[in-house]
Amino acid sequence: MAELLKTVPLDNGLTLEFLDRSNRYFGDFYRVCITVRAELPLAKLDLTVAQKKALQGREDGLCYARSLERMGVAGADLARVKDQLIKDFLNSSLRYLEKADFPEQLLRKKLAEKPRPSFQFHP
Repeated sequence: MAELLKTVPLDNGLTLEFLDRSNRYFGDFYRVCITVRAELPLAKLDLTVAQKKALQGREDGLCYARSLERMGVAGADLARVKDQLIKDFLNSSLRYLEKADFPEQLLRKKLAEKPRPSFQFHP
């Protein structure tokens, strides 16, 4: 189960969520893994008829997602490393993510992607 570490509301209507998915892998050493997510607020976007049609039946959801990782972190350094990863991400990406047109750009990108095929195996 992922623990919510932090939420950051953006001026363009998105809200960044930082989810902790870290785990211990050997002794007192951890893999710090933080997932950054932002759900696309479709209700607030001015969608065209073609975009609405393309969104019908999509199960994958439309969101921005990135993974921040660091291996070999000692247990005593977990909190500091998590805070540093979040701080570094915000310093490098916040200006881009806060652009007024970012939600529309993300929507266009997601609609241009081909959906991943789902394989069902029957024994």
